[in-house]
Amino acid sequence: MPIDLYIPELSWLCSSAALRQRHSALETLISRAQVQPDVDEHAVLAKAFGMRPGFGVAPFMRLAETGNADSSFIFRADPVHLAPDRDRLVMLPLAVMQVLESEASALADCFNRLYLSEGFVLETPDPQRWYLRMPEAIRCETFPPSRVSGGPVLEFMPHGEHAWRLRQLMNEIQMLFHGQPVNLSREAEGRPCINSLWLWGGGFLPDDPIHGPDSVLTDLPLVTGLARIAGCACADWNAIWRAPPAGETQLIATQCSNEHELAYLEEHLAGPLLQAIQHGTVDELLIYPGDRCGYRVTRSSSRRFWCRRRPLADVLQSS
Repeated sequence: MPIDLYIPELSWLCSSAALRQRHSALETLISRAQVQPDVDEHAVLAKAFGMRPGFGVAPFMRLAETGNADSSFIFRADPVHLAPDRDRLVMLPLAVMQVLESEASALADCFNRLYLSEGFVLETPDPQRWYLRMPEAIRCETFPPSRVSGGPVLEFMPHGEHAWRLRQLMNEIQMLFHGQPVNLSREAEGRPCINSLWLWGGGFLPDDPIHGPDSVLTDLPLVTGLARIAGCACADWNAIWRAPPAGETQLIATQCSNEHELAYLEEHLAGPLLQAIQHGTVDELLIYPGDRCGYRVTRSSSRRFWCRRRPLADVLQSS
């Protein structure tokens, strides 16, 4: 019975914060795992749901958050602050933006008044996660802000045959948002203005059926949307985890963006999973913590006592 554990923010949390507590079960699992390098951020999900690598994630997220399963071409349109830093342009970490619902609505209204006649619609079902419906498909390679946040922007700008159209739109949005009342208020309060939208993950919902794991536990919109399209048994992740029946596959996908969530995951998920692995209830566990590596744990690897348990930040950085 294989289980995939998808925690895409874990590596970022461990590298950006001085964790005050140790997390013995999760440290043991990752320290004794077999490292699988070069695992793309969404490759685990693509494999789990039979999708092509690099599939457009935005329409699945939008489906989960709005319930809309139409045929539009959808991009994620995350509100960001791009700032000059010496000779480069950097994106501030998304965690510092703290966009209010009223601010999201005001900027969406501003955008839609100008672009609605051209077929663009900006939707803000969550203040931190926005979506852009496009009048037609724009095929190009884009990058999630998790790859860019806190670092230089230019090397991660859209590229490919039609990328110039997306770059042009992003430049126009920067000019549109400049001087808007929302941003003037944010600057007066000492908060970074929302001076751009980061467009990424564009795509359509699939026409053909997809198939996923036997069961899914998640609080992530992307995984919820994939499970809905695949018709999987899907439930919200909560404090109760039970091993699925023998022979069934399971995907657990959860956010872990602060130490409180990490402590919760340690107690209610990592601990029971470690016990299940050691007792043979679970045959195999693949952990994806968002550092472009996968960590495969089996009953035999969990007994490698000579692999010393180390703090999460150390073991993730050394992989």
